[in-house]
Amino acid sequence: MLIYIINVCVKFFFMCAPFFVLSTYIAITRRWEDSVRRTLAIKVMVASILMCVIVYIGGDFIFALFGINIHSFRIGTGVILLLTAIQLSSGGDSSSNVGPDVTPSDVMIVPLTTPVVVGPAILGSIVVMAAEAHTITTRIADLTGITLAMLMVGFILYMSSTVERLVTKQGISVMTKISGLILSAIAAQMIMTGIKAFIH
Repeated sequence: MLIYIINVCVKFFFMCAPFFVLSTYIAITRRWEDSVRRTLAIKVMVASILMCVIVYIGGDFIFALFGINIHSFRIGTGVILLLTAIQLSSGGDSSSNVGPDVTPSDVMIVPLTTPVVVGPAILGSIVVMAAEAHTITTRIADLTGITLAMLMVGFILYMSSTVERLVTKQGISVMTKISGLILSAIAAQMIMTGIKAFIH
């Protein structure tokens, strides 16, 4: 079970595209003091965990409400994730038009929590995972792995000022592209799994 939790954690960590999230976070919060950025990072992390838990718990209801086939949803989520991966690999723009009057509270939920940290691909993957979990043990393991992934992303945001100084803007850009390549592999696997299910 520990290996399963680690696999879930690693999968969602890379699906979050942490270095892309970091570059976007730095762009939005650059003019604020380090203490403000750290406090905001904690709030974004907590909000992201809560959003993931709520979506996971309500996953079955979402399928029942809209009559969605799990394999169709998996393919759709894979396509969204692939588009995100293409954007990252080609150098997505993380610039921000945040005005001088905007406060941390104004950007905490939108755009930082969603769609920057918890984007459509993450939400879609959570819904699929929830629909496939048939035991309490699996559900607990899923939520534990997802929570650990969000904590890791939150820690990176918390250390954003230090990471920015150590890695430099160019280094963050390189890591973003690498994240895009990993995401594309995950997306391809999701799409092929969905197609295979339809064929059989």
